[in-house]
Amino acid sequence: MTDQSTAQQSRTIDLEIEIDASIEDVWKALTEADQLKSWFPYDARVTPGKGGSIWLSWGPECEGEAPITIWDPPKHLQFTEHRGPFGAEDSIASVDITTDYHLKSAGGKTVLRLVQAGLGPEKEWDGEYNATAEDWPMFLAILSHYVPNHAGVVRRVTNIAATIDLPASETWLRLFGSEKLILDSPYELNLADSLTVHGITRLIKPGRRLVGTIPDLNDAVFVLTVHDKADKSKIAIELSTYDVPAKVLAEREKVWLRGIEGICDAS
Repeated sequence: MTDQSTAQQSRTIDLEIEIDASIEDVWKALTEADQLKSWFPYDARVTPGKGGSIWLSWGPECEGEAPITIWDPPKHLQFTEHRGPFGAEDSIASVDITTDYHLKSAGGKTVLRLVQAGLGPEKEWDGEYNATAEDWPMFLAILSHYVPNHAGVVRRVTNIAATIDLPASETWLRLFGSEKLILDSPYELNLADSLTVHGITRLIKPGRRLVGTIPDLNDAVFVLTVHDKADKSKIAIELSTYDVPAKVLAEREKVWLRGIEGICDAS
């Protein structure tokens, strides 16, 4: 068990979003395996109810199962992991990491509060804490788009990545022309060969990450992240589409990859 002093020092992530959907629909998106796969992990299994479990996977190196410790539909879900930081030696004490979803109705919409607590104070937890604190807003932005627009529709995920011979700050400016993007405002993504992508900004971390929609791909949602690699940068795009033909998606993937790889030569 985690001792009291460690629990008091543990780090917590506490976020809140409003979703334009009923509380019942949001609860389904959080607790049904097929719906989880359409906004959160690449694969999921759920045994519902207190004492059941939630298993999430982004691939063999990033997956795990946690028991459900609170099940109060449609208001409160909690699952609890007991483990140490990923990749750490056994000398680091394991802790209880709780993830709570608190839901309440508000004028026909749903307010969702996410609280993840228990991440250890030791430096071995720094990488995981920083990554988790950055990724949760991304996942919640996708969720807030998925439930009102694509609830129950199977997601197809496409990943596109390229390394660019430019520092991250310059790469970002080549892509967007500015860091002055505003939440829920239009964005324009500029790739090579005069290729542009338009949509609405759902989350923005200037210089690092944008989550946006793509109207001409049936209101798909994508995450673009720029990773700093010394004097180079890596662009990673995760594109989530719903009811888009595979042929259309395959062609779009080729065009985007060419456009990303060519931005070094863009004027």
